[in-house]
Amino acid sequence: MLGWSLRYPIYERLGGDQNQKIQGAIEHGWPLVASSFSPEMRDFGHKTILGKTAAYDAEGFMRMLAYHPIAVKRMVTKLLRYFAYENPSPATVDKFVKIWYKNDLHTKPFLAALARSNEFWSDECVGTRVKSPVDFCIGQLRQVGANKTLLARRDPHALPTQTMLTVAGDEIGQLARTMRNQGMDLLFPFDVSGWKWGTAWLTTATMMERIRWQDFLFVPRGKNGAPAKILLDQLVKDQVTKTSSETVTSILDVFDVALPKQKQAILVQELDSLGGPVKAFANLNQASATMRKISKVLFAAPEAQLC
Repeated sequence: MLGWSLRYPIYERLGGDQNQKIQGAIEHGWPLVASSFSPEMRDFGHKTILGKTAAYDAEGFMRMLAYHPIAVKRMVTKLLRYFAYENPSPATVDKFVKIWYKNDLHTKPFLAALARSNEFWSDECVGTRVKSPVDFCIGQLRQVGANKTLLARRDPHALPTQTMLTVAGDEIGQLARTMRNQGMDLLFPFDVSGWKWGTAWLTTATMMERIRWQDFLFVPRGKNGAPAKILLDQLVKDQVTKTSSETVTSILDVFDVALPKQKQAILVQELDSLGGPVKAFANLNQASATMRKISKVLFAAPEAQLC
């Protein structure tokens, strides 16, 4: 009809006529088209598909499918589940379906609207999603200022496309190994279905890797120091002016972890047992040892796994 040879690998399992099969494939979220174009096969006549009659070309056909209410509802639901929270209510889905249509199916304005919405900042969304390995590791590297430390080694005249391996190969390799041990070999999922998200990231083995992550963050690595050197420097600088409670609060702020008061008290008690901030952060080496001890407790907390 369109000049494209179309294959429906799962589609053919469905019963009914052609329209019913396409409708069923949309409802199941199954892929519709794998194709090659042959102009001589193009049928310029009008065809009725899913109740829509037109002289379809390939673009018009795909646009019709993309705008189909079932396809739109499925796409919006997937975006909400990925960027906000699981199981959005029908009313929430309907609200964002209208936004999706309003922006002509463009993702950027849709996500901007989502980020400004009450739903995105609600208790149902904030702090309810389990961090993936890349969220956990890359997020913490940014939080402790490691991105600035690594970029400072880069030639200021280097192009954005030039590799960082020459100046940060050891750190990049360790980061990749850590994320792989946490269940995410970046760009190489286990199979074509991708990774299993949410609580699937948390197992006994992967939690041990998350706790051990503090070794990478806070242990000095030769002349370059620890990846978290900027944070360690700040803790050494503040050790005279802050109490144990204030120091714990600032550390939790850096890692964006909301611990209840009773759990914060455990970290305060640990810091006091080390002599308080004055002794625990007397110098970089002492600060490194202190943060490794505190982070073992912090990174094991359920709250530290959520975003």
